[in-house]
Amino acid sequence: MNRLQGLGAPVDMTKTSNQQLTDIDPTLDACCQREVASNRRANALDETLLKNQHATLQQERMRRNLVETLKFSGCRCCYDPDNDGTGDYRALEELRLQQQQSLDSIDGDDGDERSNRRETIEHDDDPIETLHGGDKTQPDSDADDDDDSEYDYLLNDDNHDISHDVDLERIQANRMAELQWQLLQKQQTRQHGYGAHRQMHPTRVLRAAGLASNGSEALVNDFVVLHLYDPDSVRCAQLDLYLEQQVAPKHFGTRFMKCGGRSCLLMDVDLASKSLGHLQADRDVPALIAIQQGRMVACCPGLVGLFDSNGTLVTRQVDEWLDRTGVLSTEPPRDVCRIRPEEDALMEYLVHQKNTDQRDKESIFECGVAGCEKGFYHEHVGIQTEHQSGLVVQESAVLGDET
Repeated sequence: MNRLQGLGAPVDMTKTSNQQLTDIDPTLDACCQREVASNRRANALDETLLKNQHATLQQERMRRNLVETLKFSGCRCCYDPDNDGTGDYRALEELRLQQQQSLDSIDGDDGDERSNRRETIEHDDDPIETLHGGDKTQPDSDADDDDDSEYDYLLNDDNHDISHDVDLERIQANRMAELQWQLLQKQQTRQHGYGAHRQMHPTRVLRAAGLASNGSEALVNDFVVLHLYDPDSVRCAQLDLYLEQQVAPKHFGTRFMKCGGRSCLLMDVDLASKSLGHLQADRDVPALIAIQQGRMVACCPGLVGLFDSNGTLVTRQVDEWLDRTGVLSTEPPRDVCRIRPEEDALMEYLVHQKNTDQRDKESIFECGVAGCEKGFYHEHVGIQTEHQSGLVVQESAVLGDET
């Protein structure tokens, strides 16, 4: 076996295989040669484990801190599974349904067209004659081919270079590990809301966006796009769909959030009046807000200038407005999780302790005596319970009734 599976990536053992251990001193005893070969294999394994330890620990940390909401999965440092991601508002749900029906009808038309084209070919008397204008003779595809016989020696197994295969395999393994790490980073940033348009609770959205009264409560990320929507507005639904499907997936350095505008401004009055002082719930909602470094840098109350006279979203205007605010970023931040290492270690310990206590409770023998936690079969002398009489010698044995 030339490859072993390590934590996160394969272990390259080709250099330490029996065919590649010819550089070991032949004057050594057989036992010494085997020890050298074993040490080389162990070193290759340790090297791969150290190389992929960070990725493995990061993946395990992501899995442990993941919470499930009704609409998405995210890290517990950013999302509350009981309040966030509660679902689409009415206008967005209706527009999403219309979009899906339109896509289904287009797919149905394409399927009918392909079926008609297939039936036309099947009912044709002679497809070859039709394709070649009545000439049933197929064109000679080899007539104009160049003579490749001079390269036949490359296909000869005698000229096969084993070292070339080893180098190619190593390059492929390194590239695969790099792609896996990039995918891991992409999943991590998305679980923290970067490159995704997420629904937030009205009492949490301003703090989650970084507009906190205390600077320590602000998120690590500097760029946030916040949409305070009107649940009955079709324009808000158009904007949310565009941000969700077109803008957010291209910018993994920006968090996109949405929340009911009136609920947000009325339920978190103190923070809203401090960070969004000029916005009024009955006048400026819906609104699109750009946030940078924990403060609002631009605001579009009423979504003015983002729609044409017919109420259709002008995507070019949205892109230009977001670009002018400077909150669009394609580079994800290095550290996106606000859970400190000591908090993560404490959570891991509590989970382990909970599992241990559960296993201990399952292994306890039920003897009927309160407070007894022995895990083996036993009886208590002098204590009568539903499970035992408490006698050293059973009454039946004394009376001679025991059979």
